[in-house]
Amino acid sequence: INGYQYTLNRRGREGQSYWRCTNRLCRGRAVTSEEDEVMSVNNLHDHEPDCVEVAVKKVVQEMKTRARSEATSIPKIYAQTIRTACEDEEVTAILPTFNSIRTSLYQSRRQRYPPMPESVDDLDFSGEWAVTDKNETFYHP
Repeated sequence: INGYQYTLNRRGREGQSYWRCTNRLCRGRAVTSEEDEVMSVNNLHDHEPDCVEVAVKKVVQEMKTRARSEATSIPKIYAQTIRTACEDEEVTAILPTFNSIRTSLYQSRRQRYPPMPESVDDLDFSGEWAVTDKNETFYHP
């Protein structure tokens, strides 16, 4: 919000989320509704906003979202996102390298897929895994 970063402090009884500035010494706070709409911000920050760091986090989050939702290779997602998202040289200068973010992107990708079976008996073809793209049964035991 306004170039400041927040971390979740607690959840309220009526669905609100209470946030505090990621700088632990800062008194900046915010409250959002259950629908993630900003309800209030106290702006008692004792430091300047870091718009560059916020931009970097958005680029990284976009990579992770794409890794979860697309079949595109992880190196290609990284390259495409870097190419399209970074027009600001300040942002580009502090973006993580592929090697430093690779593991995190592959972990995001694994959230979409079921765990590897240890034997054929462990195979579970249910839900979206039970049919092909042409809506035909994928596996007949």
